[in-house]
Amino acid sequence: MKRAVLAVLALAACEKDRGAHVHSQPPRVGDRATYHAREDSNFTSPDGSEHAAHAETTLATEVLAVADGRVQTMRFIIDRDDHVLDGAPTPHLAGTYVLTAAGDLTRANGVAPTAYERTFFVGWHIGNDDTALAARELHAGDTFRPSPDEAIALGVPEAKSPWDVHVKRADAQAIVLTGEYERADSPPEVDARATTTMTQTGRAWSRVTDLVFRSQGKQVGGSHMTSELVPKR
Repeated sequence: MKRAVLAVLALAACEKDRGAHVHSQPPRVGDRATYHAREDSNFTSPDGSEHAAHAETTLATEVLAVADGRVQTMRFIIDRDDHVLDGAPTPHLAGTYVLTAAGDLTRANGVAPTAYERTFFVGWHIGNDDTALAARELHAGDTFRPSPDEAIALGVPEAKSPWDVHVKRADAQAIVLTGEYERADSPPEVDARATTTMTQTGRAWSRVTDLVFRSQGKQVGGSHMTSELVPKR
């Protein structure tokens, strides 16, 4: 859920020969974006007990420094970061943070970040190179295999093996991509396979993902995740 593009990609569809390009406008100091993500899941533990989890995050970002066309420093203002397991709250965070492209994290109030706060930001990426993705001309019916950088630019989690992206729509109004992959962070004994659909409309994008957990040939849980990013200039 936390893997997203923090270079504030200005994703847009540009019609060309009835195809479209996903491309970014160069980031500028002062660029802002709002991000909202929610995940609801249920799963069965190896001991047979059943569990339910909920996570929801709402935050705003602002570009503080840019060099060579890439974001170098970004501010995060986290309004909400709720995590609940079986009805009980689990660690969360709130406040203002600054993250650099090198991965250095600080809090605006000068208090050292907690281990959980550092873990939260591990999955975020700024200054990512999305030029390869921008060079692709997409047509409805196309299929392509994204590189690791392209997967980050698309805002999807890392996969255990290469996966195919199918273009459902590509025109001046919207680009819609869909694909299936296995989560890289799933344990060896669990097959965590996700189906995701990403939609870019103007400078905004949204993503819907359904994840199914299987173990020893049986489905043992799943989750439904939604997220959206709205850039502002």
